[in-house]
Amino acid sequence: AKADDVMDYLKANGLVAASPDLFVAAQKKGMSSVDAGSSSGSSGAIGRIQVGMRLEAVDIRHPTLICCATVTSVQPSAGRVEVHFDGWGPEYDYWCQWSDEGLHPVGWCAANGRALQPPHGAGPSFGGWETYLASNGYSAVPRNVFSAAQCSGMPAVATFEVGMRLEAVDRKNPSMVCAASVVGVDTGAGRVEIHFDGWNDHYNYWCSIDDDDIHPVGWCSHVGRNMIPPNGLVFESWKSYLQRNCCYAAPIEVFASNQCGGMKSLPASVPCKSSSGPAATPAKPEAARPPFLFEVGMRLEAKDRLNPSMVCVASVVDLNASQQRVEVYFDGWSARYNYWCDATDSDIHPVGWCRANSRTLQPPKDTAFSSWESYLSQNAYRAVPFKAFTSGQTAGMPPQADNFQKGMKLEARDRLNPHMVCVATIADIQNGRLLIHFDGWTVKYDYWCAPDTEDIRPVGWCDNVGCPLQPPKGQPKDSFHWNGYLAQEGATSAPKHLFAPEGRTQIGCFMKNMKLEAKDRQNPTLTCAASIVKVQEGRLLVHFDGWTDTYDYWCERSSADVHPIGWCKQNGLSIKPPKGHVGAFQWADYLEQQNARAVPRHLFTEEQLAMPVRRPFEVGMKLEAKDRKNPTMTCVATVEQMRAGGEELLIHFDGWTAKYDYWCCRDTADIHPLGWCNMHRVKLQPPKGMNSATFNWNQYLMDIDGMPAPDACFTPASRSAQRS
Repeated sequence: AKADDVMDYLKANGLVAASPDLFVAAQKKGMSSVDAGSSSGSSGAIGRIQVGMRLEAVDIRHPTLICCATVTSVQPSAGRVEVHFDGWGPEYDYWCQWSDEGLHPVGWCAANGRALQPPHGAGPSFGGWETYLASNGYSAVPRNVFSAAQCSGMPAVATFEVGMRLEAVDRKNPSMVCAASVVGVDTGAGRVEIHFDGWNDHYNYWCSIDDDDIHPVGWCSHVGRNMIPPNGLVFESWKSYLQRNCCYAAPIEVFASNQCGGMKSLPASVPCKSSSGPAATPAKPEAARPPFLFEVGMRLEAKDRLNPSMVCVASVVDLNASQQRVEVYFDGWSARYNYWCDATDSDIHPVGWCRANSRTLQPPKDTAFSSWESYLSQNAYRAVPFKAFTSGQTAGMPPQADNFQKGMKLEARDRLNPHMVCVATIADIQNGRLLIHFDGWTVKYDYWCAPDTEDIRPVGWCDNVGCPLQPPKGQPKDSFHWNGYLAQEGATSAPKHLFAPEGRTQIGCFMKNMKLEAKDRQNPTLTCAASIVKVQEGRLLVHFDGWTDTYDYWCERSSADVHPIGWCKQNGLSIKPPKGHVGAFQWADYLEQQNARAVPRHLFTEEQLAMPVRRPFEVGMKLEAKDRKNPTMTCVATVEQMRAGGEELLIHFDGWTAKYDYWCCRDTADIHPLGWCNMHRVKLQPPKGMNSATFNWNQYLMDIDGMPAPDACFTPASRSAQRS
């Protein structure tokens, strides 16, 4: 069939041809350069032009004239169109390449100060393009079909951009419309690649920009359809989702009428980009979401949801940083009162909220509590930073400085004479570090320090602890008073809540006795509850709780072998509890029992916080796998073969014939790392001929010189989820 006939067939049946870009040169042999050319050229654009569409075109007989014109015929294979001048006879019609610079979109003359010749005979009744198109039911050739040269002098037009959000049909489940993103744009071919937020790229697809499967944000709500929210991500509404993720909705202008379902505009206040290109309004919430600074073990005040009139002393016992959610525990009470909430939930407040709002604060059960100050200092607890809360959560409280500021006064240790604590000023702040200057002295004594070093203390600290304070040079000790000095200098003191808690040896912000999670280097498949037992020159001595020091090791503070508490749970890994620990291991309970503190999350690098990279399986690796012929059984197994680049595995059960083998995807929940059965109290079937009561993985691997599949080979689901 002729190419034009093929295009008519595709169009009549709502089909899309495979892009020439998907084929290699040998497969395109014999095609013209137009047919086989890149989809970014005009051949892709011309496919979206329909007979009857309007444009502005140069009269080639009178090149100074630009007239209202119509596309009367299209040859996509040749990249040509036939142009007819509205109101004139066919003798003036002509064929030209679509890329001809004599063709322009509707509105080009007006944008460039040129006179547009109206349709012959229309005269003053023409009324401009908008009236002409609307009154006759005509449509204009889409602006984004033209080249930059053909649009010269015109303001930028709204187009799809990578990162824009929209709503799209899941083509694998066509009844579902989901929150989606544009992850690829082929402007010349008029195509976009759609990705479903929170889902695997396996569901992505390319489609035409005017495809019926894509819609603007708010379409589902407008037409009464249910929208599937992003998988595993916080989503209360499109507005909050876009604001939280600093992204934009695709503007309504980029969608065709068939995609909008009668929508004339996006929902109110949804962050989007205007038709002129830049953001119409910044993607900021009415009150910008505060930084997520919550850490396990931090204290706050929280409403008891079973008794909403009560606000209690509470702790953060777990968190999900990616979703910015925290689990709240009421100090001294049973965990059955715990609840999860968003970090901006109106039921949680900073320390001191009750006092500022004349509310009664319920103290911890069976624990002495006279004030927050004493409770925090006596137990070496830390409060959730004030700046982690929204204005609604801090309502009624006086404003607090969220950070150290240049010019603030404090008391600082002289590092050249460590026994001396002196009146000092923050002289500069760079990259989160403070430059300390001693008042009245030369800059040679200045030093840089971290904000949470114990070398700096708040104003009045020396007086409280009975330490002599060295006044500014030239001032007698007995006549120095902070109040008078601050007034004299017109300065402010650094707020107390910005300083690190006292009482522990600190070097480089890591402290002795702090808890963390660490890899056992003698058995790298294990990640264990551990402590810092020594800090020296930025290096940590790691000790595994409950075990002898023969397993201890030194590592750099940035080592990928150490992680914050909760890292295993966050990534679906099992943590090895302290030796001798009875019952389920919970970090919050363990920290309280040990009167210990976790290493703050912000001290770890991105690599230490990140989910472990999926490692490839290797032939011969050992694992635990479901017997698909007897699904109640999980057995000792081996990766026998691999295919599809390691994405598919052949599972063989040790000691049994190959008739039980099966192929599976590496992401299946039917395979697990060593120890999964033991962790979930599932009986593990040993190799044929071995006794299940005496089977031991470590001994078995030694006997056969086997290699376990590391945890990093498995998905979080197959590492931690128990099958029903």
